[in-house]
Amino acid sequence: MSENAYERGTISLFYSWCVAMKKNIVVLISGRGSNFKSVYEASVRENWAEKYGLYISGVISNRADAKGLEYAASVGIPSKVVDHKGYESRGAFEKDLADACRSEEHTSELQSQP
Repeated sequence: MSENAYERGTISLFYSWCVAMKKNIVVLISGRGSNFKSVYEASVRENWAEKYGLYISGVISNRADAKGLEYAASVGIPSKVVDHKGYESRGAFEKDLADACRSEEHTSELQSQP
């Protein structure tokens, strides 16, 4: 009788490895943040931190007046504005946006989570 991956414990081992690896999620918004709010509420309701090692560690908007930034502040998630209008090229904006997503601010927030 041939064992499948689950019977050998491979699936369980992979799941344990995934849970042990903390991953931070940085959400990009440009307006009300309704999608961010839905994702955040699902992460809390479904306990992504414990089940999957996933944390929403930051929110970045290209608009300083985005209402979603207020919601992020209300739930204790750090936010940042990277305004695309201040860049000479799309490439320069995308580089700074990627750097903001990897910033130490979000990394330290992730490490402080349980």
